[in-house]
Amino acid sequence: MIFRFEYDDREHMGIIKDISVKGFGFSAAREIEPGKEIDAEIVLGCRDCDMDLKEFSMKEKARIKWVGPNRSMQLVDFDAGCEFVDLNEMNQEKLKKILDVMAQLAEE
Repeated sequence: MIFRFEYDDREHMGIIKDISVKGFGFSAAREIEPGKEIDAEIVLGCRDCDMDLKEFSMKEKARIKWVGPNRSMQLVDFDAGCEFVDLNEMNQEKLKKILDVMAQLAEE
């Protein structure tokens, strides 16, 4: 899933590899410094969720925890992991519901 983020007063795109209520991992073409904060806009879709979660967009601050070279065949140079900074309670609940539904579907 592709997401947008602001870093050093510029907008960038990244590819989310995994996500939880605590943070997310992503791949990007630009190296990002650990410890820095980004403004992330993430759009999640879940066709098997309730109507209010079919498409869910959230804008949150996240702090970069680690950065490393991307070793896959993707057209990006870096992998990074970050944690949400003060995740909005409503966004946290919606994200948890979406992830719960997706986990149940993966088990089937």
